[in-house]
Amino acid sequence: MNQMFKILRSIHPVSENLRDYLDDNLKEKKVKKREILLKEGQLCGSLYFVHQGILRGYYSKGGKEISCLFFKEGEVCVDLEGFFYSGTQRDNYTSHRRMRFVLYIVCPASADI
Repeated sequence: MNQMFKILRSIHPVSENLRDYLDDNLKEKKVKKREILLKEGQLCGSLYFVHQGILRGYYSKGGKEISCLFFKEGEVCVDLEGFFYSGTQRDNYTSHRRMRFVLYIVCPASADI
């Protein structure tokens, strides 16, 4: 988690309230190779911080998987349109490497941060 806080602090100072909130609400998830993290049509209510590994975003067209995004270590993974507007995931996100960790944040709109 220190890696994530370092990245956040490089963008903007992190208040004690925000740090406490994140400490209380961050959850760590272990993802196996080719495991689907987010599936098309699924409710999109989380932001994912890639702590270690690579995630691939893709959609299906004509029975084929078309890669459209990659998220590497230190990046935030989110379907912005789904997260902010429609509430559902447009693409599938799957792990590209085996047994890497992904930190994810569920951030309710009512959070006082």
